[in-house]
Amino acid sequence: NQPWERALCWEVRRLFPDTVLTGYQHARVPLLMLNFYLAEGGEPEAPKPDWVVTVGEHSAKLLANEGHGGNWIRLGGALQFQSSGAGLERKGKASQPETPTVLVTTPNGIEEATELVEMAGELFNENDGMKILLKCHPLLPLEAISVEIAGNLPDHIEVSDEPVTDLMQRSTVMVYSGSTVCIPALGLGLPLVHVRPHFDFDLDPLETVPDTRL
Repeated sequence: NQPWERALCWEVRRLFPDTVLTGYQHARVPLLMLNFYLAEGGEPEAPKPDWVVTVGEHSAKLLANEGHGGNWIRLGGALQFQSSGAGLERKGKASQPETPTVLVTTPNGIEEATELVEMAGELFNENDGMKILLKCHPLLPLEAISVEIAGNLPDHIEVSDEPVTDLMQRSTVMVYSGSTVCIPALGLGLPLVHVRPHFDFDLDPLETVPDTRL
């Protein structure tokens, strides 16, 4: 239901009236992103797909209860996690790393990512005996964030390009803001700390179930 998606639906309806459109809601439907929801009776002519396939039952219920009535919402799954289920197990016993390790994961929004990177640099100093792992979103690497940061990161922060689920295996706790990486972290039993952004909406995927973080 983004503006460009509405434009695409409108044009397909005009040029290819016999085409069936299926929309895939690939992530989640945060409560503060009002564009996902329709006012009751307010947009009967809104250009929409014939079907919307959601990631999980929770998103399907949210959309159905917030203006998307009828039978055009379809329950689906998360394509980005289709091959990772077998890997969501702690390797060996669920023991803690020898050095307490904080995994900081950034989203793909520049303001929110910059805030988390700067926070990572201020969490501990080199003499605290803590290790900081920094994992940036693939679409927003550290090189793109660095121009927004004053100075260099401390030496005790390790920036990694490894798969985030592998880093979770070596971590004591994970810090996140609006990224869906909190979902596989829950599957691994990794404790979570949510940071509420100062410069953007709080789009925590666990906003409706905050007690699951611990």
